[in-house]
Amino acid sequence: MLFAELNKHALQRPNDTALKAVDGRSLTYGGLLPVLGGISTWLEGLGVEKGRALAVAMSNGPELALTLLGASRTQTVTPLDPDLAPLELRAILQHVGATAIITDAKHQTVLGGVAKVLGIPVHVPDFLTGPVMAAPEGVQLDPAPLSDPSEDHVMLLHRTSGTTGSSKRVPLRMANIAAQARNTAESLGLGPADTILQVMPLFHMHGFGCLTGTLWSGGTVVCTPGHDGARYAAWCETFKPTWFSAAPAILSDIARVHAKHPELANSVPFRFVRSLSAAIPRDLITTLEKVTGAPLVEQYGLTEALSPVIANHPPPGERRVGAIGRPYRCEVRIVDDSGNDMVQGESGEVLLRGPGVFRGYAETNEVNERSWFGDWFRTGDLAHLDKDGFVHLKGRLKEEINRGGEKIDPHEVEAALAGHPGVAGSAAFAIPHPTLGEEVAIAYIPGPSHVEVDDLRRWMQERMASHKVPKRFIPMGSFPRTATGKLKRTELSAMYINMGTMAAVGSGGDPVEETNGMEVMVGDRASEPSGEVPGTYVERTIAMVWGQELGKDRVLLDDDFFQLGGDSLSGVRSCARLSEMLEFKVELAQLFRYPTLRELSKAISGAGQHQHWLNLAPIRMDGSLTPFVCVHGDEGNYNLPRLFSDDRPFIGFMHQGEDGLGMRYKSIKSMARHYVNELLDARPHGPYILCGFSAGGVVAYEMAQRLKVMGKEVPLLIMLDSRGPAFNWWFHAPRAKLSGMRADLWKPRCERYLRKGRAIPYGLRNTYIISTYRNAVERFRPKPYAGEVLFVRSSERAGEPDGWNDMLAGQLQVEVLKGKHLDILREPRVRDLARLLEEKLAEKGL
Repeated sequence: MLFAELNKHALQRPNDTALKAVDGRSLTYGGLLPVLGGISTWLEGLGVEKGRALAVAMSNGPELALTLLGASRTQTVTPLDPDLAPLELRAILQHVGATAIITDAKHQTVLGGVAKVLGIPVHVPDFLTGPVMAAPEGVQLDPAPLSDPSEDHVMLLHRTSGTTGSSKRVPLRMANIAAQARNTAESLGLGPADTILQVMPLFHMHGFGCLTGTLWSGGTVVCTPGHDGARYAAWCETFKPTWFSAAPAILSDIARVHAKHPELANSVPFRFVRSLSAAIPRDLITTLEKVTGAPLVEQYGLTEALSPVIANHPPPGERRVGAIGRPYRCEVRIVDDSGNDMVQGESGEVLLRGPGVFRGYAETNEVNERSWFGDWFRTGDLAHLDKDGFVHLKGRLKEEINRGGEKIDPHEVEAALAGHPGVAGSAAFAIPHPTLGEEVAIAYIPGPSHVEVDDLRRWMQERMASHKVPKRFIPMGSFPRTATGKLKRTELSAMYINMGTMAAVGSGGDPVEETNGMEVMVGDRASEPSGEVPGTYVERTIAMVWGQELGKDRVLLDDDFFQLGGDSLSGVRSCARLSEMLEFKVELAQLFRYPTLRELSKAISGAGQHQHWLNLAPIRMDGSLTPFVCVHGDEGNYNLPRLFSDDRPFIGFMHQGEDGLGMRYKSIKSMARHYVNELLDARPHGPYILCGFSAGGVVAYEMAQRLKVMGKEVPLLIMLDSRGPAFNWWFHAPRAKLSGMRADLWKPRCERYLRKGRAIPYGLRNTYIISTYRNAVERFRPKPYAGEVLFVRSSERAGEPDGWNDMLAGQLQVEVLKGKHLDILREPRVRDLARLLEEKLAEKGL
């Protein structure tokens, strides 16, 4: 097993270098084991719970390598990209059920904020920064050999990249990790003389396998901060690596660096270069071998079946360019949709079985049932076997284009276009056809020289059968990819299907975009539309979702979601769809703060400031007037700050449960306590104007009580149409009571979804939230409040008794606005509300 191999190297070659940092620090095999053991001891001293996910989010480098190895020996570790946005980190941590986070000083602030929201501890190991790496300070090191955990110990709990669907949790046991390390070392012929330049991120299984495979062999790992084209050549000259491994997207950049530094081919003794994580174009293989002077070895693996399970080998071993290799210590089958074996040369789905293959997702039985044929794991990849047993990958099962029964491999289409001098990159995908079912489209990145669409079409016609020639050619600046460079073809298809803003095959001149009947020139536009058209992938995706949700043919960059007709419910649906398509958690709070397409795109892309609170939305934080805090304001969180003075800070509190993931706080007191904590985190010093709508008014009432006890100033509490403790549901609102009882009947179904780890369906979320609020209000027993209160009622509820007079020992003002309950927060009635509130605030000098 893995740690037994490390023990052997520590005994036989204690002075050989195991890890190097780019700043010159190093660690020998003799020093490695005590450090790893010290990390395990450090975690035990912290009381980190075993058997639950321990998240590790640190910068790439030797500290991360040591932490992952040391922690996973005794814990179940989830490695994370520390540079993800806080919202995305929070969603992942919730998904894996993390109970603690380990991070570094660089990321402590962001991860600390996320940890605080989730109520879990965050730890920063204090690694020494001297010439030798060491365990966290204060830990006693034990030079004794390290024991291996049991084969069934779950070392890593990873998540799939989600290129073809929702991400899933993948438990990887000691037996899987050991198989990956052994297979990597043996298939590549690694030994103590080998040094890898570690450019792949260690939070990805590709990078982690490079680390463990090299250590298994007794070689040296140069732990870089990650791929950096500007520093790559200097690293090569300094450390003289014998190999490196990367995804094709990184290999492409490395090829450009080598082309600029031809001297590297002679000064750096590469034995081979390995490609993993995605299919590599044939022309890139040729280029890499030319500029590096080393053979390229393509291998295959998945998060669920740790690489390599299918392998080519460096010379003198066998390899076949264009194939991913032969099965390696793993059984492989190629089958049809029913699980029947395909004959040689025919494409089918790749099935795997062996020690590197995991046992099943940590999801529902339904998810796992779809992923297995008996004890064979269904990879979702398409391939065929040649006469010599080499496996030729053809793409993803969901990416294959079915044109009237003819199955077309998108990689074949891309390969045909790859040699065109006017094309820098391409991505083929399926688009709908009224009679054939699917048709071929291809997105391309234009090269330095101008190219006409007709030229591309003629080029393809000379090289492919007519039914494979794309019917749509789409110029793009870049393609949607995962963090490790995997192309997201299904998202290209989704963009075309849902928005139709892809370029048609022109008869000459610039390509023309088809936009539901509108024609807009992609290049020099003949007639420029009023307003900027979305251009980036994120912008186009937002425009597509908004257009579908709001029934708009065109959505421009400066269009405002709410001015287009959006509201809270459509906002929730839009944010959920964007989260699925962009693999980034987009929340309604962001939409209220960034309501235009341009603003939201910048926030999602990282240019905006992401919030790290669970429910607080910092809609406008600047201004000299007293901050206005609105609880459950729905559309009011959008309308009111725009109708108030620009000098008034505005903080909104969003509903729980809008993401379908349940409600953590289910009583008025627990909601108020949580909201107060987030408010003080965002703005520690008062005063605060507290306002709440409907059940949110009751929460605001309890928040005001808590803030006053804490010595904070609340000069005014505003309650908008909130039913009080004296309201009799059966007498005054029997229909609402019956509706609430029906909602309670649906609640067990909602909770069943949550117990199974699934989100509550859209149609049930509002019912679930309202039922929880109604029950919370009915159980709440308020205490008298001594502060000043403005109670605003809709004319629809003006005659209802509420009992607030008995609770409010201070001054109480009551105002009635014309309209129904929900109207007072929406146009045009919200303007009356805003005028009323501004008048009252001005009277009090707030």
